[in-house]
Amino acid sequence: MNDPAYALHASKTRFLSRVASAAALTALVCAVIPASSYAQVSTTLVNICKARANTAKLVAQDRDAGVSKEDELRKSREIAAAMPVGRQEYALAEMAAFIDKLYGKYASMPPQDVYTKYLAYCEAQASGQKPPY
Repeated sequence: MNDPAYALHASKTRFLSRVASAAALTALVCAVIPASSYAQVSTTLVNICKARANTAKLVAQDRDAGVSKEDELRKSREIAAAMPVGRQEYALAEMAAFIDKLYGKYASMPPQDVYTKYLAYCEAQASGQKPPY
């Protein structure tokens, strides 16, 4: 048992089994952590999509109630002004896009359809799929 070749082989075997164990543990940890993180990110994206779809629905309800496009844009500027400075520009751009489309291309779409279709569109974009609309 004092054979140097045997000792070297046994040492390599122990080393390789430790490496294999570490690799298996790393793979397991990497497989589990992204799954839980993905679930949290996915839930967050769904909530963002639901909030945006609800905003689009509210704009469509205002439109159907007779609120003019200009009044809707003014209202969105007032709402954005109350937001933190870093968020204002993005909120204004997002709202202007909603308003332009809901008073233009989608002017005849009922509010509930606006919600349903925008939610499907947003969720498809968030998941990296081609939006259905």
